[in-house]
Formats: sequence, C-alpha cells, structure tokens
Amino acid sequence: MTLHPELLYTFATGNQTAETQEQLHRIVVYLLQVFDEEQERFATVNNLPIEEETYAEMRQDYAAYLADLVLGLRTRMIDKQQRMKDDGTFDRMVLFLMVVNEFDRIEHSEWSNAKQLAQLNVVQHFRLTHPGATIMKRWVAHAGGCERCLAMDGVEVPIDEPFLVAGQAVQTANGEAFIYDYISRDVAIMHPNDRCYVEFIITY
Repeated sequence: MTLHPELLYTFATGNQTAETQEQLHRIVVYLLQVFDEEQERFATVNNLPIEEETYAEMRQDYAAYLADLVLGLRTRMIDKQQRMKDDGTFDRMVLFLMVVNEFDRIEHSEWSNAKQLAQLNVVQHFRLTHPGATIMKRWVAHAGGCERCLAMDGVEVPIDEPFLVAGQAVQTANGEAFIYDYISRDVAIMHPNDRCYVEFIITY
C-alpha cells in the first residue's frame, strides 16, 4: 500500500468532511504496515504463534496514537495555511512540500517505534502462554547515540513497565541531568530517528 502525496495534502489542508475521516483511516492503515509486518516476522523467526485476538489491543492503542500524530499534523498545517493567507504569502507548492516533509518525519520517526512495539506485543503474548517465565527488557543504545540515549544503555525493566515516564529525571554519563518530558515509553525510543532497540531477557 502506498499513499499519494496529494491525499496527504488534501487531508492536511482541506475542510473537515466525511472524506477527511476516510483519509485519516487510510493514512493510519498505511503507517500500521510496519507494525503488522514486523509482528508476523518476529513471531515467525522466534517460532511463536500469532493469535489475532491477543494482539488486537496493542495494535488498536498504537493506531490511536498514530491517529493523534496525524491529526496533529493537520492542525499545524491548517494553522500554517491560514497564517500564509492572512499575510499574503500563501503558495500551494510551499505548503504542499511542508505537508510532505512533515509526514516523512513522522513516518521515519515511527519506523523503529512500530517495530519495537510489534516485538513487545509478541513477547507479551509469550508471557501469557508461559506463566513460569520471567521476562525483562533491556535498552540497547546505538554506539554513536546521543548522551541521553547512552544514559539509558543497559537499563533493564520488567516487560510490563515503561523505560521512561513523563517527569522522570535521567542522568547522563557526564553527570548532566535532564527531565524526560514526553509520553511514557515502553520501548527504546528517546527522540525522532532514534536507533536504539530492545533486547528481551527470558528466564524460567
């Protein structure tokens, strides 16, 4: 499935209509492809069953999160369009490129998040079918990562606990402290285009 840039532009800048909801649905389904494909791949590679009903809840939650991201894009572009019209600088091509670039940023940033959430979904199902297993998840930072990502390298938490929560203080290797002020993170994502990933540790 692919998305035509004109669909993105119409969704992001057009008036609210019934078609807008259909466009939103198409965009979210498009973004969910990575989640769905990685879930199947990860389960197959690890010889774990895929039961659609079990996996549906996390997928639904992630779809709602994606919808919020895309609606946020629409809000920003509607506002930008109005300001351009108000000050006489409106240029359709300029706004079109803004929409496409902003969507590309969302898509690229969500690539790792979608993959990790899909893997987490599979492992959580494994835990349900193996009640004697203890499963931890470990944050693994990319070697060339930023100081904030490197501060999380090696952190282990139970599978059903977040790595980061809004308001949490984190200290980097050089002693600098910062407050994490974004959404709670169940996977190893600190910022857009993050290259960190999760390892799962299973003991019986």
